[in-house]
Amino acid sequence: MRANYGKPLRHYLPQFQIEEIIDFGGLPVFQNATTYPCIIRVLKSVSSKNICIVEVDSLNFEDFSQYVKSHLYMIKNESLDENGWTLGDEKKALLKKLQNAGITLGEYLKGQI
Repeated sequence: MRANYGKPLRHYLPQFQIEEIIDFGGLPVFQNATTYPCIIRVLKSVSSKNICIVEVDSLNFEDFSQYVKSHLYMIKNESLDENGWTLGDEKKALLKKLQNAGITLGEYLKGQI
């Protein structure tokens, strides 16, 4: 999603309509292998519509399709750029924007909290 080696793929995918991204993050989907799998569903057309996002936080579910339906949220297509994808919802994006603006309280007080 954010690694430099993924930039060509992030550049290529917007040619299509990204319908859904299911991100398993660092969950151990495959035993004895360190992977960061995700499922990306695309259509062979271009659209500026929203994208369905699911960030899977546990592999303990009885019905995967029900899990997806209950953990689904939307992000704007234009929020994905080739330099790095952040799949957080708009509240998370606002928090990130606030964290990146100005200086932290710890910096302001020079560590004297």
